[in-house]
Amino acid sequence: MAKQKQVSKRSLIIIIISIAAVVILGIVGILSEQIKLPPEGAVGNTAGNLNNEGLFFEMDGVVYFSNVSDNGCLYSMNPDETNIKKLTTMHAKYINGYDKYLYFYMDSTQGSVTSGLGATLNQYGLYRSDLDGTDQYSLVRDLTGTAQLVGPYLYYQIQAINNKGTLNKIRIDRQDDQLVLNEMVSPACVYNGTIYYTGLVSDHSLHSLNTQNDTTSLIFNGIYFNPVVEYPYLYYQDENYNLCRVSMMTNESEVLTTDRVDYFNLNSSYIYYSVSAAEQPCIKRINLDGSNPIVMVDGIFSTINLTSKYMYCKPYGADNVMYHVPLEGGISAPFRPSVESN
Repeated sequence: MAKQKQVSKRSLIIIIISIAAVVILGIVGILSEQIKLPPEGAVGNTAGNLNNEGLFFEMDGVVYFSNVSDNGCLYSMNPDETNIKKLTTMHAKYINGYDKYLYFYMDSTQGSVTSGLGATLNQYGLYRSDLDGTDQYSLVRDLTGTAQLVGPYLYYQIQAINNKGTLNKIRIDRQDDQLVLNEMVSPACVYNGTIYYTGLVSDHSLHSLNTQNDTTSLIFNGIYFNPVVEYPYLYYQDENYNLCRVSMMTNESEVLTTDRVDYFNLNSSYIYYSVSAAEQPCIKRINLDGSNPIVMVDGIFSTINLTSKYMYCKPYGADNVMYHVPLEGGISAPFRPSVESN
């Protein structure tokens, strides 16, 4: 009789363990299904925006942006700057997105307002969230730099104390975090699954990184800062900070302007760039071939981000001020969005 009770007890334990295992596997399966991995061709933001801190990102008729008037917290709005919503209580930049998720670097040490436990703990790193800012999930707890979504992975810079740093990648479900390169190169410029980047350690030439196998190749010798692909051309700054482009079909390069370009961004129609020359500091707009220069706004500016309707730029040395200018030209004005203004 005692033996039968012992067997029954053992059987009960086995049944409980089996049920628990099934439940755990079911939960894991549900969570895996919830995190839909982006396809291989997915890209998170434009290279031009990410080269300028990734403060603005537009997807499916919504603009997500770092509101410098509110300590850089993440906001959303329509492209015409209506329907403004606050999404986070912490400073955000290098904003990416695809399908149902946003990805961004978030940092509570940049003066953002937090409450409760968050007010006493410094929080920083790469995060994933739903499009309304909810379900914020820490992907990388580290001081990271430029990040770009390429397929199911986020490629991101790790900022080392010795300023050397690395390029890493992590899948958006927080799996497969790994070192890619022992250089803190920027992953911002992506075309057809290939990252084009400026070398840092041995040269400043243009290199490519095949994201299918993370193998690298030398593309062009020389100086190629801040590459941006608008096919069939790759746009960049040379050693004299001239704005140039090189044909990806013929390998022929040309100088588009001899202005000393501080920052630039572009879309499929125009290039926007800032110059800090004493005689006329301003942001200019030119055609993609360098023709028809037009002054957009006077002053010295440190970043240029683009959406489908506006150019957004920060005055140099003023991190809490942003200006906006219609892409086709018009009156520039301070951009101070707030939820209460709607």
